[in-house]
Amino acid sequence: MALISGSQLNTLTSDGIDTPDLPHALAALRDSNARYRVLADTMLHGVVHQTADGRIIAMNPAAERILGKSRAEMLGSTSEHAEQHTVREDGSVFPAAEHPSMITLATGVATRGVIMGVYNPRERQRRWICIDAVPLMHADAPKPVEVYTVFEDITERRATELALKARDAHFRLLVEHMPDLYLRTNVHTGHYEYVSPASMRMFGVSAEQMMEKDFGRLLEMVYEDDRTVVMAAFEQLARDGRAESEFRTVSSSGELRWFWSIMTIVPDEQGSPMYRDTFVREITDRKRAELELSGAVEQKNRFIATLAHELRNPLAPLGNVVALLQDPIAPARLHWCRDIIERQVMQMGRLLDDLLDLSRITHGKITLQREQVTLTAMLERGIEMARPAIEARRHELVVDVPSERMHVYGDIVRLAQVCCNLLTNAAKYTDAGGLVTLRIRRDGLHAVIEIEDTGVGIAEADLERVFGMFSQVDTTRTRSGDGLGIGLALVKGIVELHGGQVEARSAGLGHGSTFSVRLPLAM
Repeated sequence: MALISGSQLNTLTSDGIDTPDLPHALAALRDSNARYRVLADTMLHGVVHQTADGRIIAMNPAAERILGKSRAEMLGSTSEHAEQHTVREDGSVFPAAEHPSMITLATGVATRGVIMGVYNPRERQRRWICIDAVPLMHADAPKPVEVYTVFEDITERRATELALKARDAHFRLLVEHMPDLYLRTNVHTGHYEYVSPASMRMFGVSAEQMMEKDFGRLLEMVYEDDRTVVMAAFEQLARDGRAESEFRTVSSSGELRWFWSIMTIVPDEQGSPMYRDTFVREITDRKRAELELSGAVEQKNRFIATLAHELRNPLAPLGNVVALLQDPIAPARLHWCRDIIERQVMQMGRLLDDLLDLSRITHGKITLQREQVTLTAMLERGIEMARPAIEARRHELVVDVPSERMHVYGDIVRLAQVCCNLLTNAAKYTDAGGLVTLRIRRDGLHAVIEIEDTGVGIAEADLERVFGMFSQVDTTRTRSGDGLGIGLALVKGIVELHGGQVEARSAGLGHGSTFSVRLPLAM
C-alpha cells in the first residue's frame, strides 16, 4: 500500500532540501513508508486511500476482507459501486455522494463515526462498518488533495447490541405489564434507574415520582413496626447478595397492606456490586387468608380441647358407679351391666385422652418423660391396653419378638399408646376371627415395629392420608361412622416426637394392612 506517491516525492526538491541531502531524505522516507505499509497491512481496520476526485489508489488487506473485493477490483474505482448496496442503519439507501470520504473531500472536514452497511459479495451477506474519513491538505490547495478512510467491521458487535436491545425491550414489556413492582437502583448513587408502572397501583406514586424519592422518604411509607425488618433485609443483602422480607405499609385511608420483597445484587464485569434489583409483590389477600386459616385452626383446637374436657366430666361419676357395682354380692345381671359400663367408660376415656394428646401435640405443649425403655416392656403395656378390643372380635394375636434386648430412649407411656392404637386399629378393621401379627426387628441403628393384619386393607390412593387428623378412608365396608379418625394421627405425632417415622403399606382393598414404626435405638 503506497502511503507517499511519486508526485509527493517530487515536491521535496521545491521545499528547499539541498540536492546533496536528497538521497538521505528519500531513504528516510522510504524507510518510513515501509514501516507504515507494514502497519497498514497488519491492521484489523480497513484503510482506503482516495484521490481528490474519489478514485481509490490504495487499500489494505483488511479492507479487501471486509468489503469482499480484491485490490485489483477496487483500484481506480470510486465509492459508486452498485454491487456494494450501501445502506444506512435504518435500511435506507446510502448514496455514494454522501459517503464519508466524499463529504470530507467536498468540505475538507474530517467525518467520524458514520455507520454504513455494505454488501460483501464473497460472503454474500451485509457487513456493518463504522467509518472515519480524514482529509490530506496542502498549504497551497483550498480543498483536500486526498482522503484516508479508516473503517472497523462492527457486524458482530452490532448484532450483539441489537440482541441486547431486543432483550431489553422484551424485559421492559414484561415488567411494565406484570402486577409486581420492579426497581433497579444504582448502589453507588442510591438513585433509582428504573421503576416499573406498578408503583402507581401499589403505592399511589408514579414511576417518575418514585425515582425522585430517596431511600429515607420511601422508608417512611413502611409501617413503623416493620422498618427494622426492612433494614435487617438490607443488612442481609450486604452480606449475602440476596434478601427477602415481608412488611406492611399504611395507605392514606389508614389501611394496612402487606408486601413481600426480594432484593438481589447485580455485579459489574469485575464482580463488584453495581445495581440492586428489587421485586415487590402485594400479599395482603394471602395474609388475610393465612390469618383466617390460623384463626380457624385455633378455633378448632380450642373446640377439641373444650370438648374433651366437657366429655370427661361425666366419666368420674360413672367410674364411681362401676366401683360400687363390683360388690361380689350384687346379682349377676348387675355384674353384666357393670362390665358394659366399664368397657364404655374405658373406651370413652381413651378417646378423650387421644383428643387431648392430639391437641397438645398440635400446640407443641406435650411433654415426654424420656427414659431408657425396653421394647418388650413397652409392647407388653400396649398389648394389655389393646387386648379387650382384640378379644372382643376373637382375633388371634401373634407376637414375634427376637431374643435380642433392644432399648429406645423415650416415653414408655406414649410409646405404649402408639402400640395400643395400632393394635386397636388392626382389630377394628379386621373381620371377626382374623389374624393380627406384631413383629420387632433391628434395622441398623433403628428398631422396627410392624403390626400386620388380615383386614379390609387400604387403597393405594389413601395410604398417604391415613395419618391425617380426623381422616377416614373408604374400606367399602359398612364402617363409615367408625371412630373420629384421630388414632393414627396421634401415632404419627408421638412417633415423630421420638425422632421416628411411621409408614402404612397395603396390597389394596381386601388384602390387609401393615403399619411400620421406626425408632432410633438407645446408644
